[in-house]
Amino acid sequence: MRLAAALTLLVCALAAGCATGQAPTQPLVLVSGLDDHGLLEVARVPLHAAPGGAVSAEVAAGTLARALEVRGAWTRVVALESAGPGHDHDAAEGWVGDYHLRGTLHVLAEPAHCQVPAYADAAGAPAEPLPASTQVTPTDVRHAPDGSLRVQVATVIQPQRTAWVDRAALSEVSAAASARRANGHHLDR
Repeated sequence: MRLAAALTLLVCALAAGCATGQAPTQPLVLVSGLDDHGLLEVARVPLHAAPGGAVSAEVAAGTLARALEVRGAWTRVVALESAGPGHDHDAAEGWVGDYHLRGTLHVLAEPAHCQVPAYADAAGAPAEPLPASTQVTPTDVRHAPDGSLRVQVATVIQPQRTAWVDRAALSEVSAAASARRANGHHLDR
């Protein structure tokens, strides 16, 4: 419920253009299929035609989406990534309950690295790397010159900074939680 209230305020502020003084934008969220313990609950998350209504589409768990509108505990989203083979991501729009939305993510590095490559822009100009497992909020998404997705993120901790990272570097769970899950431990302690 807290996420719904926060998204409502953010969508309203950004739509009015008062949060940044710039053109209106909508926040980015991750559509999650994980439960409160980090276990996969659903591989494909249903999108509804109306809050609590019939299922009109579905997206893969872990899909980045743009929040368009909030009504109580429901948020209308549009997927920014392919819904999977045989699915048209442009058609993946609908309402999802706030239980399946995440506004804060983690950046993850390759197993042998402690830092995540970061860029000054979506085109790939180098920037200071981010420490692995840094909590971030996604703020924008664009295609890199090679066609891959890059996501602009803002760090949650101080000092706050923004950077662009490869989409593959973003995860709903921290590196420690990912390692525990890979080793058969499912609950964060």
